Amino acid sequence: MSKQAERFLLLRYGGLGDNLFLTPVARELHQRGYEVDVVTSEYGEPILRNNPYISRIMVAKRYGPISQLPDQKYVNLVSDAGMEFSDLALYRLYKVKGRPWRPYNVCNYLRVIEGNSHHPEICRNQQAAFSNTYDNHFCWAGIDPTSVPADRKRPSYKVTREEKDWAATVLPGNGQPCVLVQTTSSSLAKTYPANDMIGYLRGEGFSILYWQETGPRMGHWILDGVKLFTPPSIPPVRCTAALLERCTFAVTADTGTAHLAEALGVMHLTYYTFVPAWTISRDYTHEVTVDSTAMLEGQPCKCYTISRDCPRRQIEAWDRLSKDEQEVLFEFPEHPQERAQWGLPARKKIVPAGTDPFAYFRANSIDALALKADAAYKHLETLRMERPYCTESLDLMGALKANMDRLKGGGR
Repeated sequence: MSKQAERFLLLRYGGLGDNLFLTPVARELHQRGYEVDVVTSEYGEPILRNNPYISRIMVAKRYGPISQLPDQKYVNLVSDAGMEFSDLALYRLYKVKGRPWRPYNVCNYLRVIEGNSHHPEICRNQQAAFSNTYDNHFCWAGIDPTSVPADRKRPSYKVTREEKDWAATVLPGNGQPCVLVQTTSSSLAKTYPANDMIGYLRGEGFSILYWQETGPRMGHWILDGVKLFTPPSIPPVRCTAALLERCTFAVTADTGTAHLAEALGVMHLTYYTFVPAWTISRDYTHEVTVDSTAMLEGQPCKCYTISRDCPRRQIEAWDRLSKDEQEVLFEFPEHPQERAQWGLPARKKIVPAGTDPFAYFRANSIDALALKADAAYKHLETLRMERPYCTESLDLMGALKANMDRLKGGGR
């Protein structure tokens, strides 16, 4: 009787690209004889579906942050047989005997991306910012990254026949060649205006498949000005992959779309802003890489901050407020939680003792004072949301024109 394969559990939540980063680990573990199981979110499950190196995908719902837990942690609950239980309860199913230094065949990728950032849970350990994310993913799973060849440090993805057939009705092979453009993101540092590039590409004879974002993780594709409706039987991200597979190339931010293109063998011009490109795409073969060139203190300005705003713009925004605006925002709002939500510094008493605050701020009523604080905050938000320095340094049009022949080749 043949020996039953050991099982290995990978836990990964987060964005689409985050889930693709674990696929080389799944492939390596599979080739080393493991059956690989994955726990991920409902959002991430479709991108891992049909992967030949993954045996089972379990979906967990994330609840939190929960104030009663230390550091207000999240809780991830896996649904099975009508019951919900913590993903941590799965660990016992992957326990290994006789290996006290690594007693479980489990890798939980919580904070693996933040390991290249200034996240407070990472800064305690003084984690270095200069490391490749695929190498990190291998290390966390107990695999020496130097034992894995470069051609196995790229993501994997499989489009189904149903998805291929649907995409062929939208982008027929005998029609106008198409370029996918996706340059929007929840992060300002990853968002880049695409109008000029779209105009140039249309002049070069391409149809344009453009992502129009309508909210966090929400949006739809526009093909030459017409909204595309995707079939209910195919998850939206899998529709994206099927369409991308039929495009000549893509122009994209450092998002899941770029890593999907690499997995599919589709050429892509991808720009990187708050992290150095090599920390992600060092081993990619289908990428034309555009790295930001903004400098700070004699080296590239790479903040590694996973947030909406540029840290430099945040600091400058406060300094650019008037004295009156700063003072009213030091006083209001009063509640620390509300101030944290607004991204304001700790409250500081400005109005001298015994002085009427309405007289000090030249306001006739509490409503007028609230409006004054709101106006100051809106001005601060406007200044914060100016284009980040890293994004401002990009010349995507120049890169697109310089690499057009290579991109047209398709790399397939």
